[in-house]
Amino acid sequence: MKLIFACFLILSSISLLAQDEYDKKEKNDQREPLYKKSDSIDVSDKKKEEPQGDDNSKAYSGMSDFKRNLRIGGAFNLGSYYYQSGFYDGQLFFIMLSPQLTYVMSEYFEGGLTTSYSYTGSFGVINSHSISAGPILRAYPIPEVFLQVEGVGFYNTTSVSGFPSYNKVNFNAFAGGGIVSRFSQTAYLITGIKVNLMKNELTYNQIIPTAFTSIHFGLW
Repeated sequence: MKLIFACFLILSSISLLAQDEYDKKEKNDQREPLYKKSDSIDVSDKKKEEPQGDDNSKAYSGMSDFKRNLRIGGAFNLGSYYYQSGFYDGQLFFIMLSPQLTYVMSEYFEGGLTTSYSYTGSFGVINSHSISAGPILRAYPIPEVFLQVEGVGFYNTTSVSGFPSYNKVNFNAFAGGGIVSRFSQTAYLITGIKVNLMKNELTYNQIIPTAFTSIHFGLW
């Protein structure tokens, strides 16, 4: 009887030890993995951010280089001076409109067409009209300074009361330079001095320095 009771105790102890080992194993199996599937980062759905340009690049998107580099500008002059001769003694008025259309070829060069219309007279006794056109080229050695050359053909017609009308075609070339005041990437004001390279009746057979200013801006 004692032998049977001892055996029962031994079997019970073995069973309890086995149950304890099984419970430990179950607990270990039920621990959360170190990396959950839900914690993983999925980059397949993330889109790359597009590079952001400045306002000018956005405005220029889809625009052709030709349109982007066009510049229109020019100047308007108005004045008067006293004139005295054998047939007229009084004030003469001067009006001049000089539009330009240019193209920015590079950071350093801009070229195009310069034109002008001018009237000089008394709106009565003396009337002189002049139309001109020709090529122009500006160079920018630095952004704030420009050099300029231009060649111009002039057609002039003058009428004086009591005399036949006078018509004349003249050509001249000019060289000069000055400073640039920039308002934006496509708008700027130029102020400078130029001199004629040829002496003729248009310049009273003299070399005459002439101050000028004009404003220019992009069309788009």
